[in-house]
Amino acid sequence: ERQAASPDRVRFAPGDLARFVEQARRTEGAVAVRRQPGRPDHTRIHLEDGRVVRMKAADPPGGWTAAPLMWLGPRVAAYLDPLPGKPPYELADAFQLAIDAGVPVSAIQIGRTRDITSPVDLVVENFPYLA
Repeated sequence: ERQAASPDRVRFAPGDLARFVEQARRTEGAVAVRRQPGRPDHTRIHLEDGRVVRMKAADPPGGWTAAPLMWLGPRVAAYLDPLPGKPPYELADAFQLAIDAGVPVSAIQIGRTRDITSPVDLVVENFPYLA
């Protein structure tokens, strides 16, 4: 019998996806953000006035991290082509190139999410399903 996921283990809180899409459609590009201080293994970002100013920030204020939900409008998507290597690309790099060129990228706050970033996360988040 599969255990029910506890509220802090859900992927996105109810309404997060719809709210993100609704707000993101009105932007050049958007990144879902949540506060997760002390998580150096996540993409930490620097925000100012509701906009992303630095992806992969070394020590940003506020403990903001990028959630696995991003919107690439045509102006941001144009920065995928100059990225080195083959797809899949590191989206944070494309966003930073666009930001550096003056393309506004909105930060849309969502609730807590479950992440599978490290091998430990993989075990912790999937352990209930192994039981």
